[in-house]
Amino acid sequence: MDNSIIVRFTADDGEEFELEVVQTVEYEDEFYAIMLPVDDGAEVFIMHEEEDGTYSTIEDEDILEGVFALFVETYGEMYGIEG
Repeated sequence: MDNSIIVRFTADDGEEFELEVVQTVEYEDEFYAIMLPVDDGAEVFIMHEEEDGTYSTIEDEDILEGVFALFVETYGEMYGIEG
């Protein structure tokens, strides 16, 4: 049984795309989802995980950098990602 979490998003241009939640990390008492594209896993997306189970974008570059650094430190080798 596949327990993957796939989330569908709609870009500003109306195009839909799917991301797979590969990990969640806690950073500064908040939870963030690390997502990779279903079609091409070359790009990493980081989204804030809301209490209601939805995801929102992150505007604060310091938070993005901190979450990504934590992800790479903890899981980077597993996903072949270097910081």
